[in-house]
Amino acid sequence: MFGYDEEVPAGFQDADFEMREMEEVGRQMTAQRKRGVCQHASAVGFTGTVNYPEQEGLRTGELRCTEGCARVFADQDAWFDAMESARFGK
Repeated sequence: MFGYDEEVPAGFQDADFEMREMEEVGRQMTAQRKRGVCQHASAVGFTGTVNYPEQEGLRTGELRCTEGCARVFADQDAWFDAMESARFGK
């Protein structure tokens, strides 16, 4: 089997670790959503042309959450920080 390492016990391959991590992240996000915390999982940015109503009023580089809260983020880094904070309830 491609990528299988016989030196590593079954169930401890890299993909298994990655799947466990993704499942935990999903559980954290679901728990936060149930508490009413927006995860900011989708957003629309503005690059100079308005193509979607959510872009109205944005300045170049800003993003608006389209998951539900409509929060405006100054830039992509601020949006990523908000996603991370929402996941862990910070």
